[in-house]
Amino acid sequence: MLKKVLIVMISLMLISSVIFAAGSEESSDTEKELVNVTMMIRDRSSISWDGSDLQDLVAEKFNLNIEMDVIDYSAFADKFAVRFNSGDIPDMANFHGINPELVNEAGDRGLLLNFLDYTDFMPNLNNYLVEYQDDLRYYLSNENKLYFAPLVINYPLGYYGLAVRKDLLDNAGFDINNVEDFDDLYKMFSILQEANDGGPVMGSRYTLGNIMQLGEFMGITGKSVWWNAEKEQWEGTYYRPGMRDFVELMAKMYEEGILHPDFLTMQTKERDQLLYNGGLTAFMDNMAYITHTMNNRASEEMIWSQVIPPKYKGTKFSSPTLPNLLTGQGVIVNAKTKADTEIMQFIDWLYSEEGMLRSQYGVEGTDYIMIGDEQWLSLNGQNINTIPVEYHDQLLSVEEYKERQDQLPFNMYGFYSFTTTWRAFSKPNNPEGTNYYENAYKDYVANGVFRGPNPGTPFSEDQLDEFKQLDDPIKTYGEENITKMILGQISIEDNWADFIDGLKEFDYDRFVDLYNESYKTFDSKKVELK
Repeated sequence: MLKKVLIVMISLMLISSVIFAAGSEESSDTEKELVNVTMMIRDRSSISWDGSDLQDLVAEKFNLNIEMDVIDYSAFADKFAVRFNSGDIPDMANFHGINPELVNEAGDRGLLLNFLDYTDFMPNLNNYLVEYQDDLRYYLSNENKLYFAPLVINYPLGYYGLAVRKDLLDNAGFDINNVEDFDDLYKMFSILQEANDGGPVMGSRYTLGNIMQLGEFMGITGKSVWWNAEKEQWEGTYYRPGMRDFVELMAKMYEEGILHPDFLTMQTKERDQLLYNGGLTAFMDNMAYITHTMNNRASEEMIWSQVIPPKYKGTKFSSPTLPNLLTGQGVIVNAKTKADTEIMQFIDWLYSEEGMLRSQYGVEGTDYIMIGDEQWLSLNGQNINTIPVEYHDQLLSVEEYKERQDQLPFNMYGFYSFTTTWRAFSKPNNPEGTNYYENAYKDYVANGVFRGPNPGTPFSEDQLDEFKQLDDPIKTYGEENITKMILGQISIEDNWADFIDGLKEFDYDRFVDLYNESYKTFDSKKVELK
């Protein structure tokens, strides 16, 4: 219906333009008036959008004057919910860290535009949707509609693994390829501790977050539910046999100083500095940090490498991967906007190589240069040691590059990561060097570490209400008790049975049932695009 209406509108516009041109030659030189739209974004920088080159380019290419409503990073999710609940929705809004069910529910109430209705205007996005259309069901609404521009994972991103200081292990005569089970894993940690003068081995960030990722090797997860791919059903994580063993392992690591004493309060920057300077010798996290630690290491002697997950009681558990289409850094569009076509064309441009490079790296020849097909080099002189000599005369000094960054709103405003192509990490600044992140990923794939993504959870409105009532109490109860056990504040042996009984009092079984009910809906979702 929308496409028919648009065809009629375009036809009328063409007829009107011919009549108008015939009656007035003077109007042909009149500039087209910009369409004013608002966009709610998360503030990630002090750089101003107003007056930037990118703002001018968007106005020129798409006839849009975007007024940015900048919201503090930490308050964005709350203010997003308030704006939606009140109906005060901007023309566009950054969609990151927001529950997709909230967006889908708002869309099905008619508040948001369905991107699948605009594929004729969005060839770049449509190509991705066709390529990865099996992943669309992860985020389709209950009416099989797509209400946000998804982040496209077309380059490996977001996979988790274990990395260690290989140089220290090599010096101690320990081969990381010989880590077969959890006894070997603990021996490896002990060797790393001894090699680092008795200092801690692992830290964390996001409180229990990264440490709980280690539990994937034991068939559990940091979430309250665990997807059993073989049985195609959700199970309660706390009921899984590996859960207690994992808590006991972490408690032992904490007591013996292998786990950093500040692992619960450590921030990303603090942990990273410890990794770079040798204060920590292992991490469990997004494996992009292999590249980060190698690029920022304090000494060339420091070598980081991935460890293939060991078996747990004879079984090697695989970890879920991300879907190729993800909520990520997408954008939603108000159904009442008066500039739907212009906005959709603008968003589609951000999926193109031109849009990606222009919004991420600035101006070709000034901020970056192309050095091959889909390969570019950022002209940042700070990375001169990792850039081939033939490009040195084109690099900007550190001062010049910083000044240039102050002029261009890089990596900002809710449209900075529509695809992961730009996140190739070491590739742009080290085109002929080793991409440790990509090598680790290939090693994990070759060893069968990953399986497909976990199913989506398209709860109905009633299920979502029930889920909201159960989720926080169960999560809080679980994390508080697990934390106390790891810290030795309560005995695992004496309190585990009571801990499980307490979960049942929070209707934990019903919580797991809700996930299995949602799986039936997820399994039925499907759209076909051409």
